[in-house]
Amino acid sequence: MVNYRKVDHRTLPAFEQPKLESVGTEQQPLTQQEKQTLQKLAAQEEQIATLLAQVEKSREKVEAAEKKADELASLAKSAQQTADILEFNEATTRSRIIDNLIATAGWNVATGEASTNEVVKEMEVDGQPTPSGKGYVDYVLLDADGSPLAVIEAKKSSVEPEIGRKQAVLYADALEKKYGQRPVIFYTNGYDVWMWDDAAGYPPRKVFGYYSKDSLQYLVKFQRKSRKDLKSLVPQERIVNRLYQIEAIKRVSERFTDKHRKALIVQATGTGKTRVAIALAELLIRADESHRSIYNIYGDLFRYFDSLQVGLTATPVNFVTRSTFGLFNCEGKLPTFSYDLEEAVGEKHLVPFEVIDHTTQFLRDGITLDGLTQTQIEELEAQGEDPNDYDYSSEQIDKAIYNRDTNRVIIRNLMENGIRDSNGQTIGKTIIFARNHDHAMLMSRLFDEMYPQYGGKFCQVIDNYDPRAESLIDDFKGTGTNNELTIAISVDMLDTGIDVPEIVNLVFAKPVRSPVKFWQMVGRGTRLCPGLFGAGKDKTVFRIFDHWANFKRFEEGYKPVEPTLSKSLLQQLFEQRILLAETALQKSEIAVFDHVIQLIAADINALDENTVAVREKWREKRSTASLENLKRFDPGTVSVLRQTIAPLMQWRDIRGKAEAHAFDLLVCKTQIAVLHQSAEIADLKIDFLDRLGSLQMHLNPVREKAEVIKKAKSDVFWNGVTVMGLEAVREPLRSIMIYRDRQKPGGNGPKIIDITEDASLVQSSRRSASLKTVDMAAYEQLVEAELKKHFETNPTLKKIRAGEAVTPEDLNAIISLVLTQNPDVSRNALEDFFASTTLPLDITIRKMVGLEEQAVKEKFSAFVLGHPELTAKQTRFLALLQNHIIKFGFITIDRLYDQPFTVVDADGPEGIFDKPDDIDQLMKIVNLFAPAPKGDSGAETSQGKLH
Repeated sequence: MVNYRKVDHRTLPAFEQPKLESVGTEQQPLTQQEKQTLQKLAAQEEQIATLLAQVEKSREKVEAAEKKADELASLAKSAQQTADILEFNEATTRSRIIDNLIATAGWNVATGEASTNEVVKEMEVDGQPTPSGKGYVDYVLLDADGSPLAVIEAKKSSVEPEIGRKQAVLYADALEKKYGQRPVIFYTNGYDVWMWDDAAGYPPRKVFGYYSKDSLQYLVKFQRKSRKDLKSLVPQERIVNRLYQIEAIKRVSERFTDKHRKALIVQATGTGKTRVAIALAELLIRADESHRSIYNIYGDLFRYFDSLQVGLTATPVNFVTRSTFGLFNCEGKLPTFSYDLEEAVGEKHLVPFEVIDHTTQFLRDGITLDGLTQTQIEELEAQGEDPNDYDYSSEQIDKAIYNRDTNRVIIRNLMENGIRDSNGQTIGKTIIFARNHDHAMLMSRLFDEMYPQYGGKFCQVIDNYDPRAESLIDDFKGTGTNNELTIAISVDMLDTGIDVPEIVNLVFAKPVRSPVKFWQMVGRGTRLCPGLFGAGKDKTVFRIFDHWANFKRFEEGYKPVEPTLSKSLLQQLFEQRILLAETALQKSEIAVFDHVIQLIAADINALDENTVAVREKWREKRSTASLENLKRFDPGTVSVLRQTIAPLMQWRDIRGKAEAHAFDLLVCKTQIAVLHQSAEIADLKIDFLDRLGSLQMHLNPVREKAEVIKKAKSDVFWNGVTVMGLEAVREPLRSIMIYRDRQKPGGNGPKIIDITEDASLVQSSRRSASLKTVDMAAYEQLVEAELKKHFETNPTLKKIRAGEAVTPEDLNAIISLVLTQNPDVSRNALEDFFASTTLPLDITIRKMVGLEEQAVKEKFSAFVLGHPELTAKQTRFLALLQNHIIKFGFITIDRLYDQPFTVVDADGPEGIFDKPDDIDQLMKIVNLFAPAPKGDSGAETSQGKLH
C-alpha cells in the first residue's frame, strides 16, 4: 500500500465525483472531447474502486490475523494441556483426576499424599505377592468406625483400568481378612471407573463415579446382611391382582435374583403398567433393593445412576427397536415379560374394537382436473379458482389444500354411525386425529356450522397451539369446567399418554406411517369402562373410523424405513468444518486450513467432560483436541473426528446461540462452495442475503453492525468473495442473528376450497382389525348381546346354561334367532365365528351366556397370592389354565398335556409343580367350574370326560 506522509487512509473522506458547474439555467451540450474525457475518468474510477476493494480485503486479513493471535496462543496452550493428560503417570492421575472425583462424591479427601479419617492413601496391607509380603492400597474409603467400605486401585491414564483388577481383589482380600468386612472394589485409570461388588455375586460393571459414603454404608453393612430374597415376596394384592401382572413382577424378580440389573416389560396400553411399576417398586423396597446409589448430582438416568433398572413400554414387541432391547440387555429381541393387545383383549382386560373403512373420491385419488365432474369444475370456477391448476395428490389433501366437503363427510359419518351414549341420543366420547393445526381448526368450524345446537362447547381442538390445552384435556376427561366437551380434535397431544376410559369412537382423519404410533393411537380406546351405559352395562367394544386406509396399509405388511437419528445443528457444523479443512488441503489453501483447524479445536475443547457421552470418549476427545494431532489431519484422525467426535457435538449447550451457529453453518457451506468455485454459491448467497435482510435494523445491536451488513450485501463483496472474506464478516454478524424477524411472509393462511364430494363414490365397509382375537371379540359382542336378551326365556339357552344336552335342531334354532334379530350379523360370519372356537356350539354358547368369569379369576388370584413361593413359570401355567376355563367352560386332564400348557413345560403339570399338594389344590379349583356330574361316571361331551 502506498502511504503518503504516514496518514491513515481510513481517515480520508470518501471520493466524490466532481460536479460540472452549470451556466445559466440550462446545461451546455458536451463537446466530443469532453465526452471522451468523462468516459476515460469513469473507467479510471472503476479501476481505482476495484483496487481499493482488494486493498481492503488485504487489510481485513491482517486485522483478522492480529485479532486471532491471542486466541491461537490460548488454544495452543489448552491443546498442549490436553495432550499432556494422556501422558499422566499414576501419581499425577491420582492427584489431578481421582482425588477430584472422590471429593465430588462427598468424601473428605486430602491433597497430595496425605490421608484423612475417611480417605486413606497408600494403606499398608499384608498377604501380597511381593518379596516383603506387603502392599500399599492406593485408596481405602473408611466408615466412621474405621472399617473399609471400598478400595480404589489407580493406574495411569494411558492404560486400561483392567490391569489393576487383580491387584484390587488382592487388596480387598487382605482388608477383609483384617477387618472381617469385604470392601467394594473400584479400579480406574482416572476417567474409566469400574466397580465390582463381588461379595454380592455381581460381575464388574462400568460406572461414572464413586459411591457416596451413605451409599457404601447401605450396600456393605445393610444390604448384604438384610436383603430378602425377591422370589419369596408376594406383590400387594391391593396394587396388582391380575395373573399377568403378577407374572410380570415375578419375571423381573427372577431376573434380578439371577444378578441381572436390567429388565424390560412390554405391556399393551391400558393393561396396568403403572400398577406393575408401583408394585415392583414396593417389592424392591421390602427386599431392601431400592436404595439409591448416587455418586454425582447430575447425569444420564440410565447410565449415570448405578441401580436396578426396569423399562416399561406399550410398543408391540415387533416394533421395539434393537437399541431398546440392547439398553436393557435383552438378547434376541426377547423382553423380560410381554403381554400384548391380543392377549389382553382375549382375556377381557382390554376392550376389542371394530374398524369401519370410510373413504371419499378425493381422499383416495386427490383433486385433479381429470377426476373432476363438470359440476365440480363449475364449483371451483365460482370460487375464483382455475381448475387447470389442480393436480393435488391424495397425500396433499388436508395438508396443501383443504376441501370443506371432504371434512363434512368425515364429521357426518361420525355423528350418524358412531357409538352413542347410554340414552342413544348423543354421540359418545370421541377423538378425531387431525393432520395439522389448520386441519383441526377447519374441522372444528365445520362441526359448529353443521351442528349449531351444541353451542360450540361440544367439539373443540386440543393441540399445543392453545396455551389452555391442559385445561381442555381436563374438560375432556370430565374433571374440568366444561362437562359438555365430548369430541376432541387432536393434533398429536392425545395420540399417546392420555387415559379416558369413556372413549368409544376414534376417527383417523390422517394417514399414519409409524406402526408404533398407530397402535398407541388405537390404545386410546381400549380401556375398560364398567357401567358406561348404566348399571351393569359396561363398555364392550369401541369403533374406529379409518378414512386413510391405515389398517389396510399395515395389514399389507407396510414397514416404515428404519428411522435414522437426525444430526444436531452443531454436528452438522462440525462435519462441514472437517470437509472445509479437507477441501482447503486439496486446494493448497494452507492459510484457510490452519484457520479451520483452530475452529475445530475450539469445538472439541467446548465439549463438557462431565457429560456422560463425552466422558465415555474422553481419550478420543483429548487426543483430537491436540493441535499437533489435528494439523497432521491423517486419515485416522479424520475418521475419529467424523465417527466419534462429531456425534458428541449434540451434547453442547447452545441455548440462546442456535441462530449464531446456524449462520456459522451457512457460512461454512458457502466457503466450501467458494473453494470449489461451485454454482451452489448463488443459492447460498440468496440464503445469506435473506438472513441479513431479516435483521431488525432499528435495534441497537444490529445498528452497530450496519457497516459490516452493508459490506456483506454489496456486489463488490460477492464479486470477489473469498473464504477469509466470509470469515471476516461471519464473526461480527453471527452475534446479531438472534435479532432476525421470524414472522412468516405473506400470511394468507391455508388454501381452502369447497367442492361437493360425489356421494356415489363414498365407500364404507367393515374391515378386519388385522388381529384375529380382536375381530372375534368384537363380533362376539354382537352375538352375545343378542343371546343375552333371550337366555331367561329361550328353552335351548336355559338348557345350555344348566349344562344339559341339546340337539342339533336346538342349536340351529339359536343361529336363526341371532340372524333374524340382528341385521349386522351375517350367516357366513356367524358360521366363521362359531367355527373359530373349535368347540361344540353348546359349550361356546354356554360360555357366552352363563360363565361366571369373575369367580374364576378370584379363585385363581387367591391361589397365587396364597402361595408366595410360586415361580413365574408356575404363575404362567395358572394364567393359561384360568384363561382356558374362562374361554371353554371346562377342561379335561388330557388337555393339560397339550399346547398351550406344554409351551410352559413339555412334561405338563408334573414338570411345573413338584409338590403333590399343590396339584391336588389346583384340581380342586378346576372341579369348581366343571359341569354338574351325571352319576358316578361324570358328564360326557365331545371333548371327553370332565373332571
